[in-house]
Amino acid sequence: TGDADDEIRLLAFNLCERQEQKIQQTVSAALEALKTAETPALRASICRNLAFSYWEMVYSALAQDDLRSFFVEQAAKYAEQSRLYGGEDPSLHILVARIHLQKHEYQPADVAIHAALAAGADPLKVVPYQAELAFHARDFKSVRRLLMQDATIRFRPCIGQVAQFWGAR
Repeated sequence: TGDADDEIRLLAFNLCERQEQKIQQTVSAALEALKTAETPALRASICRNLAFSYWEMVYSALAQDDLRSFFVEQAAKYAEQSRLYGGEDPSLHILVARIHLQKHEYQPADVAIHAALAAGADPLKVVPYQAELAFHARDFKSVRRLLMQDATIRFRPCIGQVAQFWGAR
């Protein structure tokens, strides 16, 4: 942190390290379980867990630079494996879209968002990602329209400030 107080910095470091260790333990346990998983459904579930665990390292900003890229690739790999084993669910498609957005792969992200919606995802959960895609496509009218679909979006962390900006225009 940028805080000059060493105690605050040490506390922040300790919290991040504990979170990272917890995720690493989850990953290690899942990798071991994957070795002995006998059914496709069980393999799909374990791979799904791995994909989300690796993504959590990225999302929580617990990894920097090359390590972040590694975690993104691992999340993508296990998300795809889960899908190959039959693990199709809306949240997995949303994760795939987020991975593609992280990698600046906008067309596959759009495909994943549509797959999530077709699989029954709540349309309001994908609005931020659709708005991001519209922004990258320079379709600013769609950005505004999408962000105005949900009146509560302006109260959500991170995206709330973005929605307030676009709503004020």
